Amino acid sequence: MSYYSHQLNSSHSHIIGRIDPITGDSIKENDSVVFCFDCQSCFLEESWNYMNNTHCRQNQTLNFVPLPVPKFIAKKKAQKLIVELKKTMISPFSSIIAIFFFTFMASIFLQLSKINSFVIGLFLGIWTDILIKSKKFKNFVGIKNNEIRIYETYIELEDAKFFWNEIKQIKFVRKMYVTQHKKGEEIYSYPPKLKIELKNGQHIERKLPTKNYHSTKPFLFGLAWVSQFTSIYFDTEHEKEYRLIKSFDRNYQGNIKIEEPRQLTYNPEEN
Repeated sequence: MSYYSHQLNSSHSHIIGRIDPITGDSIKENDSVVFCFDCQSCFLEESWNYMNNTHCRQNQTLNFVPLPVPKFIAKKKAQKLIVELKKTMISPFSSIIAIFFFTFMASIFLQLSKINSFVIGLFLGIWTDILIKSKKFKNFVGIKNNEIRIYETYIELEDAKFFWNEIKQIKFVRKMYVTQHKKGEEIYSYPPKLKIELKNGQHIERKLPTKNYHSTKPFLFGLAWVSQFTSIYFDTEHEKEYRLIKSFDRNYQGNIKIEEPRQLTYNPEEN
């Protein structure tokens, strides 16, 4: 016999079930088959003999059963982060307090020199401050993560994702409060809110993690970017914020709506 024949078994499930090109019969377990060397087509041995042991103008055959074609699983494309809004940088006083506390404890209980106590206090104070600000620690003690992130295809709130095709409207709201005193006006901002209305009728409302204008400014640009996918509604009484948002109406082609404010003011101390 001038060709290689192979008897199929259960390990050849990727071959079993193919159709013989000559007879049209389904290839089954225990069948003897031949593979053309050039094109690797599979034939029942009787069909190979019928073709005078020739295919692709040659008579060579494979001396092995071809392996299944590997399946390549495409890696998920990493989502590009458009903008992130989180609490403004925490005052360094938390680190300083921790450093002084551990320095004091080291000098009292370990009876170390001032320099050694300060070194230990510095290390433990910084380590403690990093720990309590970490996401894992917050999750462990049950502190909610109120950071908001906008990605290419969705917005993320407290680890919940809402895709643009699920959202009917996103509304940004900031109201200002003004009181009159003998010494003058007192102005402050209520925490800005983000209200999301889903197409299924569900409403989600979150307070933004900061009301600092310079921190929310990049986030507002991010919302304007989102307007190409869903309706964005701005309702702010913050004077600087309102001027910025009005520029969106001129420079962005998305679906942007702006509420006319009842008042326009801001507190420079909050910026």
